[in-house]
Amino acid sequence: MMRKRKASLPTTIFLFVLLVLIITLFPLTYSRYESKATSDANIPVARYILEAGYQYIDVSIPNLVPRVTPYVYNFTIANNKDGQRTETLMEYDLKVVTTTNLQLDYELYINEDYQSSSAINKLTSTNIIQDDDGTYFKEMATPKSYFTYEYNEINNYTLLVYFPITHKNYKYQNQVESIFIIIESKQTIQ
Repeated sequence: MMRKRKASLPTTIFLFVLLVLIITLFPLTYSRYESKATSDANIPVARYILEAGYQYIDVSIPNLVPRVTPYVYNFTIANNKDGQRTETLMEYDLKVVTTTNLQLDYELYINEDYQSSSAINKLTSTNIIQDDDGTYFKEMATPKSYFTYEYNEINNYTLLVYFPITHKNYKYQNQVESIFIIIESKQTIQ
């Protein structure tokens, strides 16, 4: 009986060490895969407002480095999907919420070419907020938008993310910036 315990102790230690290695190495492997499998920022994302609710888009910009040209992220919001349309007048608030790890600048354009000289940035207010864990976020809002129930509507958005070339510095290396688009919709009464 003593012999079995000695034989099982090395086996137990080996299995424990193997388990610790798997737990510590798997997240690294998974995160590397995750970061390299992100999509191109120019692929449009669609969200549909058919009823009151809360939605968010996790904006993924692969290989974010300082450069002269902005990163472009396109998305749409519509009041219809697959032949169904909202049955009431809807209003929605759109916010762009980011962490404050990098010194990025943002612009948001709705239904217009951002390269046009008459294009207007729709981000009207910016606040720095802190969550319960002490993390700071930059929250940028747009004016309320409305959809009718009478006909199909779609709003095309272009989010520009600027990472100025002046920030090409080692201290920004390996920094990650999280960018979320939050859409909060509700029914309105005429």
